[in-house]
Amino acid sequence: MKSNKIYKALFILMITIPATYIVIYEILKLYKLTFTNFTISITEIVMLIISIIIAIWSYGNKHKSEKSTKIKRISKWGMFLGILNAVIMSLNLSVGQIFMDPEHFVEKDGKPMVAHVNAYLSIYVDYYDKKNIFIRGTIVKINEYIGKGGYDPFDENGNAPKAKRATYYDDNGNYVKTIE
Repeated sequence: MKSNKIYKALFILMITIPATYIVIYEILKLYKLTFTNFTISITEIVMLIISIIIAIWSYGNKHKSEKSTKIKRISKWGMFLGILNAVIMSLNLSVGQIFMDPEHFVEKDGKPMVAHVNAYLSIYVDYYDKKNIFIRGTIVKINEYIGKGGYDPFDENGNAPKAKRATYYDDNGNYVKTIE
C-alpha cells in the first residue's frame, strides 16, 4: 500500500516538474530572464532518475500482480512512459552536452556575469547579468570576439584570453560602444 503512494507521487512529479519548469520559464521571460545551462541540466537529470525509477517500479508491479488486469495495464503504461521519458531525457542530456554552448560564471568589469560561449568557427562570448546560479538575464551586455577557434576559450579558473573586439550594450540591449 505504501509503495503505491510512492509510485503515484513519482508519477505526479514526472508531470508537475516539466509543467512547473515551463510556467517558471514563461514568467522569467516576462522579466527578461532565463534559466542557466546548469538549471536545465539539473532538471533533466532529476527527470531521468524519476523516469528510470518509474520504469523499474512498473516492471516490478506488473510481475507481482498476475491476477489484476487493471494493475497490469497501469503498470504497463507506467513502464512504457517511464522508459520513453528516460530515453528522451538521456538523448536530450547527451545531445545537449555535445551541442550546448558552454556557460561560465565570471566577473566582468566588476560585475558578476554569465559568459555564454559560441565557438563554432569563430569564438564569440556574450555576457549576461547573473542573478544567481539558476537564472541569468536575456539581454546581452557585452559581446566579445575572441578570434578563430572552435574551442572554449575559458580556463578552469574562468579566465579568457583578451578579446580582439568588445561591443557594449545598455540595460535595454541598445548599442553603447565598441572597443577594438
